[in-house]
Amino acid sequence: MRAEWMLLLAGAAWCCGACHPFEDLGQYQLSTLDADADGQEDMQGDGDVDEGVPPCVCLAGEQCCDGVCVNDQTDAKHCGGCGEACGVGLKCVGGQCVCPAKDGDVPCTSDQTCCGRYGCVDVNADGEHCGMCGHACEDESYCQLGKCLCAQGNATPKVCESGQACCLDVGCVDVSGDVKNCGRCGVVCENEMLCLAGKCGCPAGDAVEVCGDGAVCCVGAGCVNLEANSDHCGACDTACLGGMGCAGGQCRCGNVMCDTGLVCCGEGQCRESCSCTDAEGCNEGEQCCNQQCIAHGEDCVVCEPACVAHEVCLGGDCVCAAGYEPCGAQGCVATGTCALCGGVSCPSEQACCGGICVDLMTNDDFCGDCQMSCNALDMKCCDGECVALGTTHHCGACNDSCGADSTLGVALAKCEQGACAVELCVIGRFDCDGRYDNGCESGEPCVPCEGCDTDRCCQGQCVDLDNATNHCGLCGNACFAGQYCSQGVCMSQGCSATQGCASELLTCCDGKCVNTASDSTNCGGCTNKCAGAMFCVANQCVNANGT
Repeated sequence: MRAEWMLLLAGAAWCCGACHPFEDLGQYQLSTLDADADGQEDMQGDGDVDEGVPPCVCLAGEQCCDGVCVNDQTDAKHCGGCGEACGVGLKCVGGQCVCPAKDGDVPCTSDQTCCGRYGCVDVNADGEHCGMCGHACEDESYCQLGKCLCAQGNATPKVCESGQACCLDVGCVDVSGDVKNCGRCGVVCENEMLCLAGKCGCPAGDAVEVCGDGAVCCVGAGCVNLEANSDHCGACDTACLGGMGCAGGQCRCGNVMCDTGLVCCGEGQCRESCSCTDAEGCNEGEQCCNQQCIAHGEDCVVCEPACVAHEVCLGGDCVCAAGYEPCGAQGCVATGTCALCGGVSCPSEQACCGGICVDLMTNDDFCGDCQMSCNALDMKCCDGECVALGTTHHCGACNDSCGADSTLGVALAKCEQGACAVELCVIGRFDCDGRYDNGCESGEPCVPCEGCDTDRCCQGQCVDLDNATNHCGLCGNACFAGQYCSQGVCMSQGCSATQGCASELLTCCDGKCVNTASDSTNCGGCTNKCAGAMFCVANQCVNANGT
């Protein structure tokens, strides 16, 4: 047995001189003669072999870590030395763990956290990443010791509760019911309106209305037009009496204003009483007909069926009495109170735009008011504002938010093609299935996929970490545009029949530069793949015990 090992060592030493130098021949000898690393050579041939640790024959610039040749300048698991693993979100460049920020790779200090494209941040003080990546302090709050605090005047700053907002010079406010900060800081509910569920509304019985332009909130009556409402003419609760209507905020009888004590009995007719009997109640030259005064000589025609409330009979027809106007199925209503839209009265939560009743909070053609179209901007109407979908606040639909979730281990989320996705996990948590609904579901590093002849299961897919450009060397380590993945390292140079590899130790196989001395998919030559669990050592496929 010892003689066989010596022959193998001699062959390996010959290959070292002829092919490429070893960095650590002693390490190679130990992994061969003492495969289970117990400090004793296998002299008796008793099978003292650790099958999980193959012998290492490494290129210059590589070293053997756990029985595998690695480049400690680029390997995130062995960055700068065996076992020196980079933390979450970091990658290995030049033997140093760096954060792949959008403006370039940067090393993080001990008091910083890598937040992906946002770079290295101090989560104890950064308002955009407070306590964890992606957790932004809202409104007027600021980040201190990893918590979003709100100034409370002379009182001690505190963390606002759920449903509260931090408002300048005020502190934590319940914006769902504060009339001076309704829905968000600084939004004041005017004209007697109340703040209900974060929206300024006007109480009208059991309902709440949102007043439009030109309308004023009169408590109990809802939104009214003081210029034309006979029950609230010029001011809330100022009613026009005696059948007069409201025009320009004044009570009138047609075009005239009746003197005190007189009532309006038709266009411009001010009388002591609008009703009459055969004996009295009409002026000179008039006669009483259907309890209404008409001119002498005018035929008196009885209305059949009889007129209903707020109607009078004129010439045999029931018409709205003075101070009232027709309003479709609602009959005669006080002048100025009919809000017809296409022949119907809009519900209190809707407005009339373009002859149709619409919800200004959700309608893409009329968003917020009748003049704002979100469709024209290729946007979506969300809560009365035009917003672009595809953001972390409105990913696939209105208010479809993608955010950090400490309970699921998500430190940073993103929106991809209208769906939320995990971008970064908190330390100690891993996203192995690529699903956002369960976040970073694993407390252990992602394990190989069952039934896959690959190295790792990344985001629910079997991938080859040696060659996958989106998972090069480890899950989530994506190569930049123009690069490719070779042996788990992002490479910038391709190769072809006319353009070879930069190093003479590498061979061009299928457009990629590979080391045929150790590449198990191109062992000894292109396309020569080692079978099963065999490894490529010195251009030959061998088992874990070196045979």
